[in-house]
Amino acid sequence: LKKEGKALYEYARAGIEVERAAREVEIHALDMSLEQNVDGCAVLHMVVRCSKGTYIRTLGEDIGKALGCGGHLTRLRRIATGPFTAKQCITLEALETMNEAERMAQLLPIEALLPDYTPITLSNAEAGRFLSGLRRRGSWPDAEHIAVFGAQPPALLGTGHVKAGELIATRLLTPAEITQTLQQAPFNTPPTQGISVEPGGKA
Repeated sequence: LKKEGKALYEYARAGIEVERAAREVEIHALDMSLEQNVDGCAVLHMVVRCSKGTYIRTLGEDIGKALGCGGHLTRLRRIATGPFTAKQCITLEALETMNEAERMAQLLPIEALLPDYTPITLSNAEAGRFLSGLRRRGSWPDAEHIAVFGAQPPALLGTGHVKAGELIATRLLTPAEITQTLQQAPFNTPPTQGISVEPGGKA
């Protein structure tokens, strides 16, 4: 969040207090345990699974206020975001021991960002029309999350959704972005399932 173009955490680090409007967030899971720190003081260890935009520092302050003793965070670590977890991370030290090919092999294909998206592959002619923002028609079932690929070469073109047999773009990649994903080959792999469509919108 920002105020006058400046991130709120920048104000906090500078010791400047600004008014923050209340916002609704969702806590999906909250596991807490009472532990001791290195000085032998009681501390509350929390593992939180929450919606986007949740400030964990504020959550800690609110819990301390509810307990009647006050509270603040002494340590904060993100252990997951979306489908990715800390167990998949590679340390800088480990990367330093690898050669260039080994480092490149650690890269995930771009479609790893879209695990819950249904893939649809378009022919070259249809892909060009889709990238121009035109709706494409086919025998697709309605779906909110679609990952759209080109057939040759196999590359992610963008995302969209299907409504009443029409594929409607949600977010299109630029030619430069598409070229960049192709340069990751052979680490970038085409979808293994989904629906192909030929020119003219015939599935």
